Amino acid sequence: MQKLTKVLIFSLFSVGLFAQNGARGYNTERLQLVKNQLDANCVGDPDYCDCIYDNVVSRIAFKDLRSQKPEAINELVAITKSCQEQYSNYNYDPNKTADLVLESSVEMTSRANNTLYDYDSVKVSYQIQNIGLGTSYAPGLYVKVESSKGSNIYYKRKISVEDLDVNERFSGEFYLWGDDVEPGDTLNLNLQAKDALGAISKNIESYSFFSGLKKDKRFSFYDDVSNPSKGIFKVPFEIMNTGSTPLRNPLIEFKLNDGLLVNRQQSWVKAKSNNRFSYIPSKYDAEYKKFEWVLYPGEIVRGEFLFSIPDAFDQEQITLEVSMSDDENWTDSKTKNLFDYKVFKQRVNSQSIASNASIYSAHSEVDEVKQIAVPDNSKYAVIIGNQHYQSDDIYDVKFANHDAQVFEKYCVNVLGVPSENIQLVLDGSIGQMNEALRKISNVVEQVKTPQVYFYYAGHGWPSEDQEPLLIPTDISVNQLENAIKLDEVTKLFRRNSNTKMIAFVDACYASESFAKKTRSVVIEINEPLVSGEQILFSAVSQNQEANSHEESHHGVFTYYLLEALKDKGGKITVEDLDQRLRENVTKYVNSKSGLKNQVPYLHIPLEMEQNISKWRIID
Repeated sequence: MQKLTKVLIFSLFSVGLFAQNGARGYNTERLQLVKNQLDANCVGDPDYCDCIYDNVVSRIAFKDLRSQKPEAINELVAITKSCQEQYSNYNYDPNKTADLVLESSVEMTSRANNTLYDYDSVKVSYQIQNIGLGTSYAPGLYVKVESSKGSNIYYKRKISVEDLDVNERFSGEFYLWGDDVEPGDTLNLNLQAKDALGAISKNIESYSFFSGLKKDKRFSFYDDVSNPSKGIFKVPFEIMNTGSTPLRNPLIEFKLNDGLLVNRQQSWVKAKSNNRFSYIPSKYDAEYKKFEWVLYPGEIVRGEFLFSIPDAFDQEQITLEVSMSDDENWTDSKTKNLFDYKVFKQRVNSQSIASNASIYSAHSEVDEVKQIAVPDNSKYAVIIGNQHYQSDDIYDVKFANHDAQVFEKYCVNVLGVPSENIQLVLDGSIGQMNEALRKISNVVEQVKTPQVYFYYAGHGWPSEDQEPLLIPTDISVNQLENAIKLDEVTKLFRRNSNTKMIAFVDACYASESFAKKTRSVVIEINEPLVSGEQILFSAVSQNQEANSHEESHHGVFTYYLLEALKDKGGKITVEDLDQRLRENVTKYVNSKSGLKNQVPYLHIPLEMEQNISKWRIID
């Protein structure tokens, strides 16, 4: 409370005023008494003092002044401050001026990728500090937003702040938001602090925001129907907002052929009939709750559902209609042919109907291995085989799916990984690969001393900063920013410091093109790719290419890896496996004409090198 205000309060609550009896209201004598007290103590021009007098006698009851009610005191403070601002009547000393400093920051939702969409808000945090020699009276933050295209932006032009004494500071925040933001707009936000006596912050804080270039709404849908188990078909799917504006409160609905039966036991499936249902993302994954409020451009929501086909069903095509709508009455739908049911019924070998699945069959002695390990619930595996690439500019990778399928068998039978602890992805999209890694890493974080096996067979490629990438099957060479960094995979499993990880990567990393008869060409790999209790067996050393083992329908590296695990029952040490892979792979490629030089390489942290003679593939 300012000194002048305290003087006025004391004067109005003086003994002379309190001596009046308990009569209510003002009479002539009491009005004169109040005015005399003000005239004797009010420092300022007559208009300022009259302002205080007029407001006091019109807004504060005489009995409240006499009894010193807190409400009366607060009202008197407000009256004095209001009159000070109106008449600029402050204890101004030219030798003791205020000096304001402004600091600020802005925060947008990270999901919007620095784009301001309709109904999105921007949080502005600020701090005003008085570093001068005198008090800053009635300071405020002055806000100005300029739009190049006239977008409607809502914000408060001035935010008032309490008086700031010397070295005092005030922190606050406010929001601005857009309504009907014009496409391709540039918004400039300027902030400056000022007070009633003209002190102005020397710095003007400036920020720029951009709106989307268009306002179109679209979505894409990808499905991957799996082989039926006991007559039940599973359909994993992913839906992406491929438009340029958010979908708010999106509703996702599905419709199968009449006569098909959706499984109603899954909590995220809200059935409307036997073949029609909506999808509740948060029931599938709690992290997806945010997608029920808004799905931003480029975001993907995933899920799955189960359905069965009655014996009486006689249609040739199994179709799925997918529709999306939002709270602005936008709606769109797509119809997908899941598979040809007539052809499916004729398949005697029950092969997968998914477009990206492979038929497993034994081609060599390493493909069959007996179960010798006892399942260990602390062991987990992520296995990815990317053989068939959708883009015309990327060649397929021979035997990659077969490699992954057989390695899965070894994880169960030799390494002791329970089948339910394995995520197997064949011809994986970016979404499927990330989902498999996320599911296992989230579980592993909660396990006391987990063991993780990671296996990848497929294409590699370099990032712009020469980091090795694992290439999903649904991207082209012009979309490498969507590929998965190998370094990020190993980092993911270091979130639990007690995790032991052994990785096997049968790929190399391209610099100019994907070579047709190899798994790729190569870059220089900057160490380290692993840390802590992690090791990574790579199919190649630097500047080499990975080859295929035609006789076994495997990659050369994978064939000799499986051979060693089968021969030693998984009890082989890291050192022995490294030596055996180097010798056998090198010997094989040198014995075949047309194969490129290939020597496997072991990536291991420096602090772990002395333990490789003791560290076994199975602990």
